[in-house]
Amino acid sequence: MPDRLVEVGYQPSPYRSVRYALPEKRARCAMLRMLLSWRASLWKAVWRELAVWLFLYFALSLAYRVAMTEDQRHVFNRICSYSIYYTSAFNFGSLSLFLGFYVSYVSTRWWQMYTTLPYIDTMANALKACTADDGATTKRVIKYCQLCYLVTCRSVSRHARALYPRLEDCARDGWLDAADRDAFEAVSRELPHGSAWWIPIMWSASLLKDARASGAVASDQALTFLTRELLNFRSQCGRMLDFDMIGVPLLYTQVVTVACYSYFVFCLVGRAQYTRPRQLGDPIDLYFPFFSAVEFVLIIGWLKVASKMLDPYGQRCLLTFDATDATFDLIWVLMRNREVGDAIVNFGHPKAAPRGDPWPPAGFARTPEAEAVLCDGEGTPARRGSPLMVV
Repeated sequence: MPDRLVEVGYQPSPYRSVRYALPEKRARCAMLRMLLSWRASLWKAVWRELAVWLFLYFALSLAYRVAMTEDQRHVFNRICSYSIYYTSAFNFGSLSLFLGFYVSYVSTRWWQMYTTLPYIDTMANALKACTADDGATTKRVIKYCQLCYLVTCRSVSRHARALYPRLEDCARDGWLDAADRDAFEAVSRELPHGSAWWIPIMWSASLLKDARASGAVASDQALTFLTRELLNFRSQCGRMLDFDMIGVPLLYTQVVTVACYSYFVFCLVGRAQYTRPRQLGDPIDLYFPFFSAVEFVLIIGWLKVASKMLDPYGQRCLLTFDATDATFDLIWVLMRNREVGDAIVNFGHPKAAPRGDPWPPAGFARTPEAEAVLCDGEGTPARRGSPLMVV
């Protein structure tokens, strides 16, 4: 890990530790354990709002039973009936449909933002296959591609910008040398909008052109193929900037949020408790609003799903990641690209490998570990992933 990340105490996001999965096949009540888990769960997302809503509900109920006079209760009962009449027109079904479109839009955008992240594998393998020099061109182009991604991350993420606030910090970790830094700053000063993330791609294109002139790239077709892959990498970085610049419309988010919370504000009054003589059709006098609480958890939980996905690049995050958030660790992708790019450049196919059939003789040997996974220890096939495991 580069020295700069060690100094600031960077730790990769523990994605795997928050992945929910059913326990082992012999565990009992597997589904119940999954539903009752706390980390990265629905309950952790909504418990504060639910506690506030229940507090207001019980405060209103206590005021109705203790503090109000009979005339005030009569007026309050009429207000409750009025609220029930109008909230029934905007009931759970209509609100969930209205909220569903918003969550679908946000989740689709969230996944598209993840698939936009550029990985170096395709570019590095293309350079490995199409260049015939000692690897100098390949290493330089890969380094410039990673620099382009790093500059893009500094533009779209406060987390990356806090880790690498200046070009000097990038140079100290080896993402560019002093000459590249001076050239980058010189070109950046000439740009009217300050958008300099594409400069390393321009340098890479020049290197590929020089490599074709020197014969390191064998043919024009190979040069066209490498240029296409380079521009694809550039397009992915550009899409990251597009997603950061064009977010979810504020009006859309405000409408959905106001609709959800105002609905439950009216439910506080419309579903309050009654102490007047019961009549046919009156709601049951429950001390705890069971059904309203379940409805609150589902609707507000749905809204929380969308709110967690609004900022996956971490424009509002600093050095610490909350592993329960749907935020992408862009620095992890940067470190991964560096390691994989170096491995592809430095290691290739073993030239001393024997020719002939690459597959082993007939049959594959099973290790004891593989036997334990495929079977349940008694020689019968395991039920992992089957309906029998769930029930």
